[in-house]
Parts: sequence; C-alpha cells; structure tokens
Amino acid sequence: MEKEKASVKYRVGVVAETPHGVLLTQEIQDTAREAVIRAIEEKRMAALTNSNKALANRYKVGQSIVEGGRFSLPGGGPNIIDFEVAGETKLVDEIGIQIIKKPDGESSLLFPDMDRLPTEVVGRIMQIMKKTAVREVQEELGITPPESSLKGILQINGNTRRHLIYIVALDGEVNITDPYISGIGFIDRKHVIPLSKFFFQGHIHTLYSQYICDPNREIVAKGYASRLTVPIDLIEGWFTDEIAAYHYLSGKGRKRTVFPRLLESSPTFRILGKDGKIQDLRSDSGNFTVSKAARLIPRSNLEIVPPSDRGPNSPVKVRRSPSNPTMPKVNPDKKQA
Repeated sequence: MEKEKASVKYRVGVVAETPHGVLLTQEIQDTAREAVIRAIEEKRMAALTNSNKALANRYKVGQSIVEGGRFSLPGGGPNIIDFEVAGETKLVDEIGIQIIKKPDGESSLLFPDMDRLPTEVVGRIMQIMKKTAVREVQEELGITPPESSLKGILQINGNTRRHLIYIVALDGEVNITDPYISGIGFIDRKHVIPLSKFFFQGHIHTLYSQYICDPNREIVAKGYASRLTVPIDLIEGWFTDEIAAYHYLSGKGRKRTVFPRLLESSPTFRILGKDGKIQDLRSDSGNFTVSKAARLIPRSNLEIVPPSDRGPNSPVKVRRSPSNPTMPKVNPDKKQA
C-alpha cells in the first residue's frame, strides 16, 4: 500500500450520561491552560487600569477555575500500546504513521488522511481507537468499560486534530489517580460555567451544539445511562467551581442563572462520603436515568463502529490524540483545542 503523508492528530473522547449532564474531566496539563490564565490576567489588569474593580474581581474568580484546568471529555490520543493490544503494530509502517516523541517521555501519533485509505484499513483503525477509548477511561476515571459497549456518535474535524466521540454507559466507582486530572465536571443544556474557550476545550463547544442540544439526545441517553459512584471531594470540587462561575457572571447573567446546588445522591449517581458510606438517596425525576430504558445495554461483539482541595497532596497525564464513516462529521470554523 502506498503510504499517505502523515499530517493529522486524532483524539478520542467518551460521553457518559449522568443525571447532571455529560461527565467531564478537568485537565491540569492542558496545552492552552497557561495561555488562558495569562489572557484572563490581561483583562483583569485592564479592568483595574480603568478602575473597574468589580470586573477585575470577576476575572479573578474566573482564573480560579482555570487554575484547576479546563474541562474536557475523558479521553486522549492513540498510543502504540493500543496497536500492540490489537495486534496491529504492522499498521504503523503500512500506512505511514509518524511517532512524535515529547519532552515528557510521552509520544503522539500523526496519521494520514483516513478518508483516502481503504475501508478495510479504516475499520481496523476504528477498532484500535475503541481500545484507546477504553484505556483512557480506565486511566482517567478508574472504570474499564466493555469495548463492545462503545458507540460512535460524532466526528469533529478541526484544523490540526480530529476528535472521535463515543458514547458508553459506565458502571462503577470513579477513582482518579491520574496526576494530570484535577477533578470532574458536567455539561448539560443549562450550565453555570460559561461555555467559552476559557473554561472548556474546543471539542466541548461542538459537542454542546451537535449533541447536547440535539432533540434526539434523550433517546440516545436513555439507552446509555451510566451508573456511577463518585467520591464527595470530587463533587465538592465541582461545586466550588460552579460557585466561582456564578460570581464570574455579569449582573444580568446571574439573574438568568440559578444559584448552584451541591449535588446529591440518586439511584444512578451515588455520592461516597468521607466516612466511606453512600449519602442518602433522593428520588430522581425528570432526567434520563429514571426511565425504564435507562440501563446498560450489552452491545453485540459483531457490531463494528468504523476538586475541593487542589493543594500539593491533591490527586490532580494528558495524552493527546481516523475517520469514521458512521459518525456525523462536523467542521467547526474555529481550531479545536
């Protein structure tokens, strides 16, 4: 096979539906995080120069969110390990994938244009990408989803990177040991933290418009409702960020926004207290996960779908990530971050 020129990075992202929206991770080692903090600081200093202390204070609380990292879907880029697990290491040379070493010892892969590769080859790569998704979720959340349960729902084509978005029903306890993940978050149609480049990575913006706000989302979400147990410190960390975001909003923005509430346990979202016990459950109502259809759905093996304390002891690796003909393709105007 003639090798195509390697030029594109790929990243997989995983959607896990909860009663509070799609689960996100907060990444400390975000490539744009420092630049965003500087940009907010410039705005804060400009506000002080104009004697606008109220605006300067808003930017200050906005910084406090970004200091913990920007929010992203759980996921990352494919690794040589994923090719090894799939028994497909020969594909690296076969299609001309380039391995780029990073200063921190990690590596990223540059892929050729998948749209120009044979369908059979793309299908093989899709299976590798699903292994990437399983590995990333396990590394970031401590939960190992069945590979067969992943379903491709969206492909985002950015200027320098393509995102493959899968949905999966996670079942287990969130246990973050990855030093590059500082906490978790959620995104739903209604949200307190402004949907801007300051707080969310670029692919979340497209996910919001193409999936979160899709009228058919509820149908999909009912069949892929996750059942999670989450430590209280992660819930408190998210609550702290929401409070900061509320104060970051302008006066009009605050009037349109309901003051944040600390999340409570529900049948499909159990909160583990500091005493090791599950907090009292409340009755769910009006959300995806109370439907009789809200259960884990085994996927056929034949299906082929081409923190509250951020101190020094706080558990806080980001790995950056083919063309899937079954995923709707979106070409956002802005560069995906």
